[in-house]
Amino acid sequence: MPPPTANKAVTYFVIVGPQDAAIFEHCLPPRDDMHLKRQFMAHSALDLVEELMWTSGELYLSKVDKFEDTYYLSAYVGVGPLRLLLLQDQEPHSNVKVFFTEM
Repeated sequence: MPPPTANKAVTYFVIVGPQDAAIFEHCLPPRDDMHLKRQFMAHSALDLVEELMWTSGELYLSKVDKFEDTYYLSAYVGVGPLRLLLLQDQEPHSNVKVFFTEM
């Protein structure tokens, strides 16, 4: 599969369970050569998500982290405790919050 071009959006979405294991994941473009790196970036931010959740009191965390000046991580902390993480190559906007609340 050819690598994504610069004009195509890159998105990695994962639902993480109580033991920090991925319950569901989806990546666009699917399974390119950066897939494992995106998995690592999302999972490495789990401690930061936990910390921000408790200090801010918010369930929706717009900009949890930024990686390599390219990828932005947003999160939504649900019950269970499930965490929904969205890693994308563009700055998060209000539509990300709508996406999380619709999930």
